[in-house]
Amino acid sequence: MVSMATFPKCVLAREDDVFRRISITDQMLSAFDDIEGWLRSAYGLGERDIVLVSQDVPRTAGFPPEQTVIVFWRGEARYRIRIFKPAADVCPGDLPVGWLLAAFLDDGDGECC
Repeated sequence: MVSMATFPKCVLAREDDVFRRISITDQMLSAFDDIEGWLRSAYGLGERDIVLVSQDVPRTAGFPPEQTVIVFWRGEARYRIRIFKPAADVCPGDLPVGWLLAAFLDDGDGECC
């Protein structure tokens, strides 16, 4: 796993055409590392498979105030999983079971949940 300590703790995000700061806490970085580890273990991902974990604020009405988004590649296939809680609250049981993984193939449709 790549150490998250090398990344900046504050990044810019775009919201309604206005840039705003998003603070990334040590607790979030630790949660991102945990989630990546659980994901690699659950789906047999190798060190060369790319895993991206983020915590986002959804803009869709009715969604929870924070969500965790996981994007990863397994071979040539890209998957996207959204968990409707902050990264620090995610546990291994929140990851979909392996046989359901095909439902999370990411076709690039940004409007999909």
